[in-house]
Amino acid sequence: MRAAASVLRQTHRDFELIVVDDGSTDGTERALAPFAGGLRYHWQPNRGVSAARNAGIELARGSIVAFLDSDDRMLPDHLAVLTGALARHPTAVLASTCPFHLFAGRERASDARLVDFRGRLFESRVIGLPMCVAVRRDALFTVGGFDERMKAGEGGDLFLRLATVGAFAVVRRRTIVRELIPGSLSDRARRAGDYLTAFDLSVHDLASAAERLPQSERARVSDQARGLVHFARAMRALDRHDAALLSEQLAAAGGLLSLSNAPFLTWWYVVRVLPRSHERSERLWAFTALADLWPDRHADTARFMRLSAIATACRAGRLGQARGLLRRWPPGETLRFAWRLIPTLRHIARRSVQDRRRRGRGTPAIDPGSRRVA
Repeated sequence: MRAAASVLRQTHRDFELIVVDDGSTDGTERALAPFAGGLRYHWQPNRGVSAARNAGIELARGSIVAFLDSDDRMLPDHLAVLTGALARHPTAVLASTCPFHLFAGRERASDARLVDFRGRLFESRVIGLPMCVAVRRDALFTVGGFDERMKAGEGGDLFLRLATVGAFAVVRRRTIVRELIPGSLSDRARRAGDYLTAFDLSVHDLASAAERLPQSERARVSDQARGLVHFARAMRALDRHDAALLSEQLAAAGGLLSLSNAPFLTWWYVVRVLPRSHERSERLWAFTALADLWPDRHADTARFMRLSAIATACRAGRLGQARGLLRRWPPGETLRFAWRLIPTLRHIARRSVQDRRRRGRGTPAIDPGSRRVA
């Protein structure tokens, strides 16, 4: 069990390791026998990853909880960096070493920055993945833990709700080794539409969480919650090729969220959430529709959607369509846009390299969906 072994090799030694076996039948308890003195083993009938993590949270005795899936590994300093970041920022409810899902960087715990997402909840969903964060246990109970109805996207949903109750400590450091394999659980979930369904559930979870906030915070969060409901409907319309509804919902979302300067996040939703985004023709339709129907065609996000559509058309060999898209490029501000675009392109390039490297490694020794380590 490489995952369990990686936890037991941590330089930070003040922890307990709880293994939640979510109904596996492949001899997990027997495989863990060599580590029996260093962990607590809990078996439960199969109920999914969120239920497994919630069980680990209930069993935990410490004030901070970190998560690890059975096909991933912690590097030796993972827990030290996360606990150090939380110690540096005692008001933070969460610490992450992989903001924007980038497993890279060499920052130290002392470099951790405090980020309050309550004014920009749209961004909090990509603060990281569950395996590269640590969360204060009382905050997890405050927001109700993981939503067990979700088959995918449960981490983003949790972070969205946690952002309503406190700030996050962010440090860019590679502290996790994550496997990503074609046909993996996440790939299958996206193609089945589970991420899109999870997004629908998540925005309604947020609306409920907003109602529990103090009056001073409720109005600001409620407006963003309504905006995200409209954006989720826009993603549904995009999936159904419903241009009229897409235009209507984008306009409604734009009035409540700061979407015009969110090119990376909008790109991320297209390629990570839409069920058929692996098909080049589907990406081309999505990017083109967003570019054409964005409320402000001169906004950075609209321009970047058009640029993404042009690049996708070129890769698909549709040069005529690429020229047509280029002819409809909004005039003015192009050079300034190109300068502002550099961080977005850097994010996307890093993610692409990271994904290719992970897919190039061998298959994991165990089924990614069979059990979880919390």
